Amino acid sequence: MMKRALVVFGIVIAMAGCSKGSDRVARMRGFKDKVCGCTDSECRFAVTKELNAFTEELRKDLAEISAEERAEIAAISRELASCITNGR
Repeated sequence: MMKRALVVFGIVIAMAGCSKGSDRVARMRGFKDKVCGCTDSECRFAVTKELNAFTEELRKDLAEISAEERAEIAAISRELASCITNGR
């Protein structure tokens, strides 16, 4: 599960230009908040499934993204990945 989660985060970062910037960043923060609030692996798995669905949405609209947005998405993704891998 961890390997798949890390692949998903890589996809999210690579596809960060796929939706409106502020909405995309807000949704990523929401995923981070959810997964970091999880107390067990079932919860983390459920959030990862939601994140997978979000990345599928992103694939539909590969648009432009600023370097600032890309950096913000990357930072959020690292925090999110840490919560999944460390279980906090």
